[in-house]
Amino acid sequence: EHAARHAWQQAAPYPAAELCDRAAELTPPERLDDALRRRVESATYHFEAGDTSAATRALEEVIARADGPIRLQALCRLARIFLFTDQLTRSAQAFGIAANEATDPGLRIEAEEGLAWNLLLLRKDISQAARHARTAAALADERGHTAALSEALGVAALAEFLFAHSRESDILMERALSLGAATERLPRVLRHPSLAHGFILAASDELDAARFVF
Repeated sequence: EHAARHAWQQAAPYPAAELCDRAAELTPPERLDDALRRRVESATYHFEAGDTSAATRALEEVIARADGPIRLQALCRLARIFLFTDQLTRSAQAFGIAANEATDPGLRIEAEEGLAWNLLLLRKDISQAARHARTAAALADERGHTAALSEALGVAALAEFLFAHSRESDILMERALSLGAATERLPRVLRHPSLAHGFILAASDELDAARFVF
């Protein structure tokens, strides 16, 4: 498991996935939670290596066998894969279950933010998207989760923009971007608030500014 993390830190997700899979296989049967946790981590590495199928299989296996926080963590990761592979309805359903059941603050933040993005992309209920984004931001702010806060504020700003609440959107986006270095810890550029910022600028016909951001 430590070797897998080291490989991941060296930008080698495929070896990281292999090592973490092996760690899960070698975990003693009486330590099932450790084995399932390692399977969730290996799924993350598989996904980052581009093997969506392997990641999905690993997470579905964990969801079928686990309960409590590990199951919800796997559900959030699977929902994120659905989001990035354009399975928006399935993603929203998975994030919704996690948001309703999560008692761990970190999991609740991830589920609320992910559900907000889904509802924005589905264009079905922007008011609910804004509510979930603000819930994620409030929880992240309370607990000092700065990277998650910047992400949630970016989503909230986009929701307010779609409501034509430009002043409120500007305030939220300014705060999201002001968190600076914390946003660098977000795992993917698609989750960075600057992406939402660029979209808002482009949709406002501020094309030069949008081009610079992108």
